[in-house]
Amino acid sequence: MQAYVVANRLATQILLTYEERPKDALKDLQALMKASRRMNGPHPWLAVPELGEQGGIHCHLMVRYDIDADALAAKWGRGMTSIVYLPTIGDLKRYCGYLGKHFDECRCHRPFARRYIPAPGFKPKWIDHGYATRDEAEILAQRQAGDSWASVRRWSIDSDWCAGGFEWDLDTPCPGGHAEDNEAFFRRVGATACELVSSRQSTYLKP
Repeated sequence: MQAYVVANRLATQILLTYEERPKDALKDLQALMKASRRMNGPHPWLAVPELGEQGGIHCHLMVRYDIDADALAAKWGRGMTSIVYLPTIGDLKRYCGYLGKHFDECRCHRPFARRYIPAPGFKPKWIDHGYATRDEAEILAQRQAGDSWASVRRWSIDSDWCAGGFEWDLDTPCPGGHAEDNEAFFRRVGATACELVSSRQSTYLKP
């Protein structure tokens, strides 16, 4: 989501709310963006639908900096709107971090299965974030732990693309779905443990 927003310079956010519970929120969004295409031609956009504290749906719509946000908001007509302008790349990245705050919620706590909805045809070039999967992050962190192969609970990093780093627990289920002990973990990551420490101990890394 962050890569899409930054690459397409979606520097305007329009909050779309409802006065009444919608019958089909996705159809409402599609109708609004169809109107936007008539006004502006094809253009990239991205929507993040969310459930409020009272269970109502609202949507954060990100559009390009040169789109007339006031004219587009006036087309909504289903509830209140507000507009936020994000003038710098740093602002875009930070706002995307805010919009992703509920991305780890289970399906029943999200309006749709998709966490965000992008306009098709504007996918940016692939960006190497330095990692790809949880398993690879574990392996990288274990390598950082050194010869003792201590149990790493958290790998901190200060980056716009990866705010906060990674955090995990060796006692949580492994990819096979069963509880994993230390020895099984080391076998899975291909490590030869010099000394297995207690699972209660932690090593905090700051690359």
